[in-house]
Amino acid sequence: MTGRWTVSIAVGDTLPLSPNYRLNRWEEARRKRQLRDQMRWLLRAQHVPRCDRVHVQVAWTPRLNRKRDTENLAAVQKVLIDGCRDYPERRSLDCRRIVEAAWVGVVVDDDPAHVTWDPPIIHQPVKQLRERLQLTITDLTETETT
Repeated sequence: MTGRWTVSIAVGDTLPLSPNYRLNRWEEARRKRQLRDQMRWLLRAQHVPRCDRVHVQVAWTPRLNRKRDTENLAAVQKVLIDGCRDYPERRSLDCRRIVEAAWVGVVVDDDPAHVTWDPPIIHQPVKQLRERLQLTITDLTETETT
């Protein structure tokens, strides 16, 4: 089954992550977890099926017209792709109870054998809308077998 799905995430006035940010490690981890979990829930809501191999494209639509570097989206792109993969079940610190059941992601792993990607795209600014990130997932499973 070939398919294409686009997931949009509204962000604030700035990107949640960037290589230029000098964040406390706990704040950086919190932002990564929040973005990754948000991606997981949006993929679940769209019922994106399990794929053997996918191609991922990240696009950002800013609100203000400034000079932007596409390299600054690399940190966000990595976290969004991480949100597409499988995660094993997490246990509490005392290892007695399961905190979160395993989620069957879109792909088994985010290595080059399962995920390919293009450099991020920055669209023209749209002043009336909130800044948003878009992740487009294209299923490559059938295109390689035919």
